Amino acid sequence: MLRCMPTDDATLTDDDDLLTPAQASRMTGLSESRLARLRSIGGGPPYVKYASGQQGRVFYVRRDVRRWRAAHVVTSSSDVAARVADFSGAPRVIA
Repeated sequence: MLRCMPTDDATLTDDDDLLTPAQASRMTGLSESRLARLRSIGGGPPYVKYASGQQGRVFYVRRDVRRWRAAHVVTSSSDVAARVADFSGAPRVIA
């Protein structure tokens, strides 16, 4: 795993790990192409991008992926119809 910053390990946790899109794909169950689409249109987990344009490398912070995934847990199919994720990934109720 890549670490967010070079410092002693005592100050870092696994939640600070940077994940590649392939690793985030395994954590979310979404394909890498679906994650790329969500980066484009919004609604996916927050990500970090170094450099601009198509040459920039994309990473996800493990903590953010966990939070995004937890925000999308539903207990029934009626929950899905009533909830839509906003750009930040936080659920909101549609009246």
